[in-house]
Amino acid sequence: MLAISGISGGSFVELIHMLLQKLISFLSFDPPEDGNQYRTAQGTGHDGRGRPDRRDGTDRRDRTDRRDKHETQRKHDEKPDRERIEARRKTRSRLKVRSGSKVRSGLNKMEPKRLRGVKPKPGFGFVRPLVIERSPDASSAQPGTLPSAISPESYLDILTFETSSEDFHPEDEPARAGKCRRKGHLHAEKANKDETSQDEAREDEVKPLTNDLDTNLEMLKKILHYGTNADVVVREFDIPTEPVTKAAIVFMDGLAGKDAIDFSILQPLMLIAHLDDKEGTLNRLEAVKRRLLPGNQITESNNLRAIIEAVLSGATCLLIEGSDIALSIETRQWEHRSIDRPSAEMVVRGPQEAFNETLRSNLALIRRRLQTPDLITEMIKVGTLSRTGCAILYIEGLTNPQLVDEVRKRINESKSDHMQDTGILEQFIEEKPFVLAPQTLSTERPDRMAAFLAEGHVGILLDGSPFALVVPATFWSLLQSAEDYFLRWPFGAFLRIVRTVALILAIFLPAVYVALTNFHPEMIPTDLLLAIAASREKVPFPTVIEVLIMEISIELIREAGIRIPGVIGPTLGIVGALILGQAAVAASIVSPILIVIVAITALGAFAVPNFNMSFAIRIYRFVYIVLAAALGFYGVAVGVFVQLVTYVNLKSFGIPYMSPVAPHTRSSGDALFRYPLWKSETRPSYLKPQQKQRQPKISRKWIGNSHWGKVGKSKNEKGEGNGQ
Repeated sequence: MLAISGISGGSFVELIHMLLQKLISFLSFDPPEDGNQYRTAQGTGHDGRGRPDRRDGTDRRDRTDRRDKHETQRKHDEKPDRERIEARRKTRSRLKVRSGSKVRSGLNKMEPKRLRGVKPKPGFGFVRPLVIERSPDASSAQPGTLPSAISPESYLDILTFETSSEDFHPEDEPARAGKCRRKGHLHAEKANKDETSQDEAREDEVKPLTNDLDTNLEMLKKILHYGTNADVVVREFDIPTEPVTKAAIVFMDGLAGKDAIDFSILQPLMLIAHLDDKEGTLNRLEAVKRRLLPGNQITESNNLRAIIEAVLSGATCLLIEGSDIALSIETRQWEHRSIDRPSAEMVVRGPQEAFNETLRSNLALIRRRLQTPDLITEMIKVGTLSRTGCAILYIEGLTNPQLVDEVRKRINESKSDHMQDTGILEQFIEEKPFVLAPQTLSTERPDRMAAFLAEGHVGILLDGSPFALVVPATFWSLLQSAEDYFLRWPFGAFLRIVRTVALILAIFLPAVYVALTNFHPEMIPTDLLLAIAASREKVPFPTVIEVLIMEISIELIREAGIRIPGVIGPTLGIVGALILGQAAVAASIVSPILIVIVAITALGAFAVPNFNMSFAIRIYRFVYIVLAAALGFYGVAVGVFVQLVTYVNLKSFGIPYMSPVAPHTRSSGDALFRYPLWKSETRPSYLKPQQKQRQPKISRKWIGNSHWGKVGKSKNEKGEGNGQ
């Protein structure tokens, strides 16, 4: 707390009043003209706090001077803003800041006693002692009163200080100012020290190996916390040479296969090895690599970080005495889930394989469908603590290089200690995190990932996650399913229309019902209006409360059905919905027609194939219900306008979210509807692929060469069609 000695009673009240006036004036507002309280208090024999005045004649004279001064101040505040500013500048110019105490014009200059517990704030530049002029009679002022020569503006400068337990010393002011200037860098220096300590902790990881085996093992044991970590295994042995060569292997128990280590590393080196030591250590290491290690993947490493990353990923590290190079041998073998059927993107016709939690298996599933050498897989480590493997997939010569660079840049510049799923990575790389619409497409199907890569998209896979990300994503791609392309085009187009209708119903149907019943009943047919009124005759709640009760109940049933383990979850959800709806209607809590509306809305949300988009629809539904309850159809129109403007201005990795509709770009027409595959001749132009042509203009050439295709051939020759 700021302790102000020598100022009490009415003077302190005047000072507070003056500070408030200055603050209001600074904000360019006219200060309130409320000086009657102080004039009344000072003219009726009471002090500023309403207490009886028991001072002598000298005090009365001082109060008279203060009253005259306050009257002058009130007149000063009644002046226009420009005049008040000029007067304030002239008043402040009377305060002289000097380094010593000299006499000028017969006035005594004294250094004011610094207020206890106060020191200058950094940034004001008070590097010299503050000297204040006062008249000779100022020394006779009684304690607790303001000297007449010191204006209230002076205290505005004096009080702009921050608290301190030290007294003011003019000779220490330059050092104090330097200390204040250094205070702003304290936080940055602390952060730098933390980063330095982290760098020092990881300094051992980047050290190169030495020729001494014991030294290398000591550094590895220190980094891997050998002895504390129960799953770190260090096995030292001798290679039978003349003389004997010391060696050691390091691996993680549970990540490396023990059979592979026993029969592919230890047995060849300990029992079969017959190396000639005359050729030297380097030739011996090369001979071990070429003749004695039957492993299919062997990598040379000369620093500790590469060795540690290999060991933590399941490989086995081989160290040999006299060599500063270590061999990382592929021995990864851990328990993992087998390839199973998709659970979130089920189809009736099409592949029935899904990703699992093993990155290598997921990459193999994609390569089995895209058997091209141009399919590039770039490996990146994400997470400063977890060091999780992340794969960026694209097709060289087809995918836009700028898109690949943007994806690589966002992943590399996303700093977090632990990323265990693509859902976490998605939140770091999306452009607008506060927009409800998903800006990346997640899929668990390898066939769908291969199809997007063939169009020019970029895929992202994370070790330990069964879902992959496809970027960029558009609004229309979130409404598409893999089954659309496995069916004939009329059926696929019909499914697209059904999903579009389901999307509209899931978002707007409850809001339209609320708007019609509350604001626009004249738009409802008479028979339907009478039916709605009869069904709601005994319902005690307003329409909007009724709708919100049912929508929240549906969300509770949905969430409970997911969290309940086993096959009982969906069954409980269905039975619970039936029982709850019937009981609510019987108790006259909701109307029967609302049960139908909420059921159709829930089915519409389930029809959306993308899980994240379905979540966004559920939240939008509540927003539109509130808007409809407040403004009717006008509120719904405002919500639609805001949502469309948001989507049109939204971008996913630089690609407009509503492409190819807004802005309209050249494509195969595969957006809202689905056209025949043999007419999808070009790739989406908004992706800017390097190969724009997907297939030749006439892809079904058998029509012109077939006996049954003569009619089509004649049409092509006449220019009536393209033979498709």
